[in-house]
Amino acid sequence: MASAQEDEVITGREATPEEVYYITLAEKISQDTLPVLGLALRQMVTLSAALFGAAVAVSDKQLVGRGCFMVVIGLLLASLLAALGGVLPFHADMPRDQPYTIRDLVAAAYRWKRGTLWVSGFMLALAMIVLFVGVVAQ
Repeated sequence: MASAQEDEVITGREATPEEVYYITLAEKISQDTLPVLGLALRQMVTLSAALFGAAVAVSDKQLVGRGCFMVVIGLLLASLLAALGGVLPFHADMPRDQPYTIRDLVAAAYRWKRGTLWVSGFMLALAMIVLFVGVVAQ
């Protein structure tokens, strides 16, 4: 159900060429955001999986203590799972006759993908910091 504010028609002056440029730019940025987030998440999956595999491969080298190593493995696994969760398509029933519902669902997809990217990146950075501290302390 559309609200009264959404049903209002705004009248005014014609947009200047500069305003048209910025409106067009904003529309392009909005269209490009979701594919870029997907691409970044796919790269995070690759990076997290590679680092997880490398950490498991060098686990017998005793570069860090066992407890520190388990924390790093857990953080890398969490980063990988968060990135995988973001790469999966956002599923929701989109009623084609309700544009404001579609708008809200698209906004939710942006939030989900952006959130999983931040979580994955944070876990990956935290794993690197813990690993560095563990190597220095060893």
